[in-house]
Amino acid sequence: MKMKNNNLLIITCFLFMISIGILSIYSASILIGSSYSNLYIKQITSIITGIIIMIILIIIGNERILKYSTIAYIISIFLLIITLFIGKEINGSKCWLTLGGITFQPSEFMKVSLILLLSAVIEKFHFKNKKKLKDELKLILITFIITIIPSFLVFIEPDTGSVIMYILIWLTLLFISPLRNRWFIILLTFITLIFTTFIITYIFYQDTLVNIFGSSIFYRIDRILNWQISEGMQLENSLISIGTGGFTGLGLTNTPIYIPEAYSDFIFPVYANNFGFIGVICLISVLIIFNLLTLNKIINTSKTVEKYLITGVTITLIFSQIQNISMTLGLLPIMGIPLPYISYGGSSIITYIIFIALIINTNRKKSHTLSKQLNTKNKDNIIKT
Repeated sequence: MKMKNNNLLIITCFLFMISIGILSIYSASILIGSSYSNLYIKQITSIITGIIIMIILIIIGNERILKYSTIAYIISIFLLIITLFIGKEINGSKCWLTLGGITFQPSEFMKVSLILLLSAVIEKFHFKNKKKLKDELKLILITFIITIIPSFLVFIEPDTGSVIMYILIWLTLLFISPLRNRWFIILLTFITLIFTTFIITYIFYQDTLVNIFGSSIFYRIDRILNWQISEGMQLENSLISIGTGGFTGLGLTNTPIYIPEAYSDFIFPVYANNFGFIGVICLISVLIIFNLLTLNKIINTSKTVEKYLITGVTITLIFSQIQNISMTLGLLPIMGIPLPYISYGGSSIITYIIFIALIINTNRKKSHTLSKQLNTKNKDNIIKT
């Protein structure tokens, strides 16, 4: 598929998703009450802001963006730290920061910074002529430190969904790197040991768990347990809303049942109720097409750094789509992960629009110089040896 046509289809899918997102947010805000009636206007404002940033990033190109990956990461870490002290608390989580009258969620922007820095670091390892055991261990440790710092800061906000996302990005990028398979067996064993230790502590040493993580840890565990036994008003109302949508839907603003967080995490039941089975099929089809287009970018790009970059973006989008829709159907635990381009949220929609810029930039000539230089340097080294 030609790159220009690929980009055009990506933009088309993007416009479709944000359009139904605005309609669904409008419908959900009417359902919730007059105090939320302007949510769709705020979403439109965030989308416009995101598109302006997207255009600027497309002009800049991925090569220049990657040069500032370390600075972006440090700024994101700084914002996460000050959020813990002066952040705005909503629904028991201190995840939002207000600066200059603008409220945003640093953990969302951290996704971009993390993907950029991990991609840059792993690419340097990729072009080493001889990858010794100590080089592989060094890569794992460096990327682990890069990932664990924001994961810890976000976990104590608390925001479990973002932590899972960060770790998933790290593991995915390591998986497609030139690391030998033995390291993944070691990593899997390490993760299993941590999980087992956590379960044992939860069962036998709950006081210790409270001292380390605070009492909110039990609320997070209860959400998972409620999912397993299919309890909870949020899930029950979500399933009723989806089921009553029927084949063609009840139309905008006609959702007959209240759903907590209907405009954000549970936007899918509102959409399914309004547009019915036909609307759901259309949405799922667009998501699949969009994902295939981004995967096509990964396959066809000749630049190693962009393979890592777009893989990080793609795994974030696909995981968010599967997790969000599945949790509203009772198939996965309920987490605070929005449905990309559709759920309400200024920080999240801007982050996902930045992803569009990174995807469109893939394989462009402006982004080609860095990888070309690294390839040339690598070939010269091989000739010398």
